[in-house]
Amino acid sequence: MEKLEEKKWKPIECNPEIFTKFAAKLGFPCVDLAFYDVVSLDPDMWMAMVPSPIAAVVVAFPIKDCHKELRMQEIEEQKIDGSDVIFIKDRIENGCATISLLHAVMNVQEFMINGGFIEGSFLDKFQTSNLGA
Repeated sequence: MEKLEEKKWKPIECNPEIFTKFAAKLGFPCVDLAFYDVVSLDPDMWMAMVPSPIAAVVVAFPIKDCHKELRMQEIEEQKIDGSDVIFIKDRIENGCATISLLHAVMNVQEFMINGGFIEGSFLDKFQTSNLGA
């Protein structure tokens, strides 16, 4: 079997302003929701610093082998039914920010005032082409 060429994207800074602008360019209606910095995992801090509703959380976290093993163990123990969650496997170097942004925006439509992505946008086409996938 021949080796697949490694794919590598330019990294995206983990910055709420950049994430919001990028999401808007992809067709996410940022008048409905936007990205904000979270400086603590304490729920009381979230409520004081981040506008409600909090629809998704993107965490910038370096993954090490011990974290991968723990995650696999948790998945095995919990046997979570994720049939209503859109999940994209990250297999591209530096793709984690883009993939996390896609995870966030694809799973928060119930929070969107107008109910969906901008018609004809990348996100609209991506969602339509992947329904039921």
